[in-house]
Parts: sequence; C-alpha cells; structure tokens
Amino acid sequence: MQEALEGMLRGYVRVIKGRIGDNFGEIDVLLAHEKNQITHLNTQNIALKEWLKILSNAMKIS
Repeated sequence: MQEALEGMLRGYVRVIKGRIGDNFGEIDVLLAHEKNQITHLNTQNIALKEWLKILSNAMKIS
C-alpha cells in the first residue's frame, strides 16, 4: 500500500512540476515579447531625438 501511495504521490508531483513549468514558459514568452517591444520603442525614441535635433538646427539656420 505504501508503494502505491508513493507512486501516486510521485505522479502528482510530476503533474504539478509540469504545470509550473508550463506557466513559466508562458511568462518567458511574454517577457521576450516585452523585451522586443522595449527595444523597438528605444530605437524609435533615438530616431525621433535625431529628427528633432535636425529640425531644431534647421530652424536656427533659417
């Protein structure tokens, strides 16, 4: 009977570990997506700053 209980417990622990792993997998995907979005926004921010600098210099010349 003890062996049967241990087997059931091991199976239950495996299921829980799998579910936890699946949840972290989803979080990893979300974090990777967030990283890509932040990188894209930073690139746009740099480009906009450069464009504003060019426009500012052009207005000073005029």
